[in-house]
Amino acid sequence: MRRLSKRILAAASVGDSMYRMAQWFGETFAFYFRVITTSGLLFLSQVTMSVPIYNEAVALVALKATMVDPQGHLADWRADDISTPCFWTGVSCGNSSYVVSLNLSNMNLSGTVSSELGYLKNLVNISLDCNNFTGALPFDILTLSQLRYLNVSTNSFSGVLPSGFSKLQMLQVLDCFNNIFSGPLPPDLWEISSLQHVSFGGNYFDGSIPLEYGRFPNLMYLGLNGNSLTGPIPAELGNLTELRELYMGYYNSFNSSIPASFGKLTKLVRLDMANCSLIGSIPPELGNLGQLDTLFLMLNGIQGPIPPQLGNLVCLRSLDLSYNNLSGVIPNTFVYLQKIELMSLMNNHIEGTIPDLVEDLPNLEVLYLWKNKLTGSIPENLGQNMNLTLLDLSSNLLNGTIPQNLCAGQKLQWLILLENQLTGTIPESLGTCQSLQKLRLGANSLNGSIPQGLLGLPNIAMVEIQDNQVKGPIPSEIVDAPLLSYLDFSKNKLSGRIPESIGNLPSIMSFFIADNDFSGPMPPQICDMPSLIKLDLGRNNFSGNIPTEIANCKKLGLLDVSHNSLTGEIPLEIESIPDLYFLNLAHNQLSGPIPSQFANLQTLSVFDFSYNNLSGPIPLFDSYNVSVFEGNPLLCGALLSRTCPNTEPTLRHHSKQQNDPILRAWLVGALFAAASIVLLVGMCCFFCKYRLHIFKYFHRESIKRPWKLTAFQRLDFSADEVLNCLDGDNIIGRGGAGTVYKGVMPSGEIVAVKRLAGEGKGASHDHGFSAEIQTLGKIRHRNIVRLLGCCSNHETNLLVYEYMPNGSLGELLHGKDRSINLDWDTRYYTSCHGPQLLILC
Repeated sequence: MRRLSKRILAAASVGDSMYRMAQWFGETFAFYFRVITTSGLLFLSQVTMSVPIYNEAVALVALKATMVDPQGHLADWRADDISTPCFWTGVSCGNSSYVVSLNLSNMNLSGTVSSELGYLKNLVNISLDCNNFTGALPFDILTLSQLRYLNVSTNSFSGVLPSGFSKLQMLQVLDCFNNIFSGPLPPDLWEISSLQHVSFGGNYFDGSIPLEYGRFPNLMYLGLNGNSLTGPIPAELGNLTELRELYMGYYNSFNSSIPASFGKLTKLVRLDMANCSLIGSIPPELGNLGQLDTLFLMLNGIQGPIPPQLGNLVCLRSLDLSYNNLSGVIPNTFVYLQKIELMSLMNNHIEGTIPDLVEDLPNLEVLYLWKNKLTGSIPENLGQNMNLTLLDLSSNLLNGTIPQNLCAGQKLQWLILLENQLTGTIPESLGTCQSLQKLRLGANSLNGSIPQGLLGLPNIAMVEIQDNQVKGPIPSEIVDAPLLSYLDFSKNKLSGRIPESIGNLPSIMSFFIADNDFSGPMPPQICDMPSLIKLDLGRNNFSGNIPTEIANCKKLGLLDVSHNSLTGEIPLEIESIPDLYFLNLAHNQLSGPIPSQFANLQTLSVFDFSYNNLSGPIPLFDSYNVSVFEGNPLLCGALLSRTCPNTEPTLRHHSKQQNDPILRAWLVGALFAAASIVLLVGMCCFFCKYRLHIFKYFHRESIKRPWKLTAFQRLDFSADEVLNCLDGDNIIGRGGAGTVYKGVMPSGEIVAVKRLAGEGKGASHDHGFSAEIQTLGKIRHRNIVRLLGCCSNHETNLLVYEYMPNGSLGELLHGKDRSINLDWDTRYYTSCHGPQLLILC
């Protein structure tokens, strides 16, 4: 029984073990079945989703193949790894793993954009701005029906924009600013009801503005500026009632008036129609634009009075109506422009007085009224708003005194009142105006003295009080003006001596005190000024010698000490001034010879030694007029018909030689041969030494046809003075467009003169060139170098620009000067936003 029990127990144990084994096997099978099933489903799902991702990755790789990526931004766009395109640089995907955004902004990419872009069917955003792409915009973009944002601005895309934009019914932003697109504006855009922003500025679009552009129901921004558009401005644009910003100016030639329908754009904030050949008058309906912040209508041909309805623009901050043909008076309704910061009405025909209302404009910072026909006095409390920064009332008929409170807010930087009929004294308050940079009071009838402290202001750079009746000495605090570069006290009644401490002025370039009553010697310290280019001390009572320290003025180009009582000899050291082009020593009591070394001054083109006590032979200058030596009876030379005394030893002959005919004949022959050799050698030496002058003479002869100087602002120089800049030593740049010379005008102004390449007979008869130059000359912008004028003689064209000592923007961004290192953020801002500022600001 006991054994049976053990067998039964053993059998039960074996059965239990087998049961547990079967249970384990079943559980294991179920687990692996679930794993295999799940893995299969995941695999099938992955295969199903990878098809669009694969296609889009292939399209992106193909898109990259036509691009040039010097900085490797797209290095992770790899053909051998297309499994994760959603993580590639510039690529974003939506929740369904489709590519929905392509942002390649500001990556310094170039090349072209291929048609593979059309394979990214789910794109919502395309941002290619601020690169260097060229070629046409691919037509395949028009197949991207989900597209909402398209920005290709600031590239070099060219050609005609493809038609068919109406297919992009979800598009909200279309930005093509600053490219090379041409042809007509796409006419079917108006069919995209969702459009809010359209920018075609800075291109070469031509033709007229489609009438249909007045049918955008939701448009808030329209930029057509900087193109070649013509024809009348459609009145239909007045139907864009949601519009906030409208830019139509610069290079367009509408020859049209401003439509009165623009008065319906009641949500408009900015209206810029500058320099686009507007005619007619300003419509009073513009006074309905109650939210307008900026109104720019300058550089046009607008006539008639300023509508008083503009006083309704209570939100206006910037108003520029300059360079038109406006007449009438400044409306009294401008008193309601309480937010106005900039008011520019310069270069018109506005009459009447400056209304007192300008005193009550609390935010007024810039007031430009120059070159009009304004009369009366300057409002007494102008400046009391504490914000006045720039004030230019020059070239009017203003009288009375200069108000005392112009710098009440200590923000005044420019005070320009020249060429009026102002009287009284220069306000003493200007001597404490710490912000003052430019003070131009010339050509008035001011009297009194120079205010104490004026010449010691920390920011003062220019002081002009010429052609007045100011008396007294030069204040001694002039030595405390570290930025003073231009000083003109000429044609006054100033007296006393020049302070010896004047040599401490580190930045002075032009120092004019001619036509005064200064006396005493010329202080040697006057040439301790390291930047001095022009020094005019003429028509005073200076005495003594010309200091030999004049040679320390290594940058000196103009020296005029005429009509004084200077004595002694002309310093030989003047010959060591390398850039001297103008030297006037006339009407003094100078004695001794004119140094022969002066003939070696390659740059000296204008000089006058007349009416002194000079003696000896005239140096061999390359060109001169006899009048520059008049009044010096002891000077001699062929030009003066006075033979210089012969100081060479005479030839003595022995009596035996005199009696020998053969010897005499031999001597005559030898002398003749020697004279011929000397003459030949002398001619060769003369040509080698003065070949530059000879070439310059024939150059001048080749361009001796009458020159005409066309000025685009007030200029203090003539065409002859521009021509003096055309010297090989003055060349600062050459290029395909021509040669650029650096020149210094008699006023001290430094200019850049560009002689255009491709000159020839009749060059100046190119009316397109003349019109373009006229347009460029009218542009005033902080980012554009000013074109001051144009010289032409029917064969040669010279452009006179404001001189920029640091070179061009291109040299700054891409030049070889390693000392100038711009960080990437600065380069990005300049490259990306600079061109837009040039068009929109």
